[in-house]
Amino acid sequence: MTTINLQDGLEAWYEFDSDYFDSQRNVIEDQSGYGRHAEASGGPTIGVDGPNDFEAASFDGSDDEFYSVEEPFDDTGPFTAFAIWKSVDDSAGGDIVGYGNRNQYGWFMRETDGAVNLEMTTQEDGGFDAVSVSAPNNQWNVTIARYNGEIRDITNNDGYTFDSFGRTIVDGTPQLIIGRTEGSSFEAFNGDIAVAATWSRALSDTEIEYLNNVTAPRRSRL
Repeated sequence: MTTINLQDGLEAWYEFDSDYFDSQRNVIEDQSGYGRHAEASGGPTIGVDGPNDFEAASFDGSDDEFYSVEEPFDDTGPFTAFAIWKSVDDSAGGDIVGYGNRNQYGWFMRETDGAVNLEMTTQEDGGFDAVSVSAPNNQWNVTIARYNGEIRDITNNDGYTFDSFGRTIVDGTPQLIIGRTEGSSFEAFNGDIAVAATWSRALSDTEIEYLNNVTAPRRSRL
């Protein structure tokens, strides 16, 4: 497990180890039904107060997914922030992260030409802003926040825009899916996402400045 300490107490930790999978923790399920689902099997979930971990997970090209089924990944919590450190096999391509808020997708990340682009889309029942950001490999890609129902993102660059997604999100079950989405299909992500974490509090100005400084150049929307 690796801890990366940022400023003013904002921490991102819990390294994804490509060689490790804790079968007792029940945190991974693949789309074809193999593996384990955190909610169904009583395993750990994320999203309670403070930074929370995903548990170490392996992404081996077999359509792995991770589900978060608790706040703040639903419509009831006042705030959500999320950050990912990208370290991937450049041959993998595709989208590496999808975030489903109840029955609609909120955003996903796509790797193109060595950069990762974050996409957020507005759907009739979602109310999300449409933005995209990018950062090179081994950089902080993005931190986004949902505050009082409003999405606030740290970065904004030109990128791809999608207004529909092929995967159906189960109503009432917020999901954070780590894998690769390609149009109407859900394909495996063949690589390693090194660190991911969630927070249920607002970012400070110092934290926002820090994250802006360590990500790729872009125009801040805050």
